[in-house]
Amino acid sequence: MNSSISLKSFAIFGVIFTFVLGCLLHFVYGLSGNNYYVGFFSPVNESVWEHLKLAFYAWLIYGLICYPLLKDTTHNYWLALALGPLLANLFIIIFFYTYSGIMGHSIFILNILSFLIACVIAGYTFYKVLTLPDYGPCYNLLGFLFIISMIFLFAYFTYHPLDIPLFTDWGAKS
Repeated sequence: MNSSISLKSFAIFGVIFTFVLGCLLHFVYGLSGNNYYVGFFSPVNESVWEHLKLAFYAWLIYGLICYPLLKDTTHNYWLALALGPLLANLFIIIFFYTYSGIMGHSIFILNILSFLIACVIAGYTFYKVLTLPDYGPCYNLLGFLFIISMIFLFAYFTYHPLDIPLFTDWGAKS
């Protein structure tokens, strides 16, 4: 089996999986009756910060599902799993604040489109990092620690947001 083709298939399916699961995760908190613990991985409001959970957790879940299948045939797995959502979320932040700053408001279809593009960025990054030469255990450890740090930061800042625009609930009524 050609591992390059296999990795491409994993990455492409990951994009689809992440987009679908991310869209579903958007509604899980409300459907759970606003369960405190569900808020750790699902948006609790319409802030940009909360929506970064969609790409992060959907891709993380996909990566954890794929890990047993890919761990023995790939390099840099945890680094790839960390960098994919990181670059996806950086794109979401830059795209959102650029277009909404120019337009003066948020546009729903552009938010959906940016999430789809972010999922493609995550998949492409995942694939490219997995096909790089082995960077060794230190980079994988850094990737793993980054993932753990993001889980902690999402949990903490969900219920203790900073007073900056990234945490502003754009859906809150004035």
